Amino acid sequence: MPRKSAAALAVVGGVDGQPSGPEPPASLSPRQRQIFVGIVNSCDRKHLRRCDEPLLAAFARAVALEEVAGKELAKNPRDARWQGAWERAVRAVAQLSAKLRLSPQSRMSSRAASRTRVPPPGPPPWFETD
Repeated sequence: MPRKSAAALAVVGGVDGQPSGPEPPASLSPRQRQIFVGIVNSCDRKHLRRCDEPLLAAFARAVALEEVAGKELAKNPRDARWQGAWERAVRAVAQLSAKLRLSPQSRMSSRAASRTRVPPPGPPPWFETD
């Protein structure tokens, strides 16, 4: 990886002064890079940081592996090698998405969920009179 010049290091992240988000590592394949950039662009700029790059790269690799294994299993559902690869990839995607707070469950605490719950319309059914 080439070193950055002093001028490049002196520039603050984005145009609005926010820090720039994670950059995909050069070791990623084109599909993995596409997944990495898609996740970074879909999140709030304050959510992912540069220190999240290794986890995010592992997440992109796991998603890409899951896609390949899923396609192979569609061709031959009884292939044990691809079944194991698919299961491990799905497990890694689930774990990494929780660690990176990408899944809906990990983004919101149970307290916040109870406060933002929308009450059902109308009175409760046990108050209705016929």
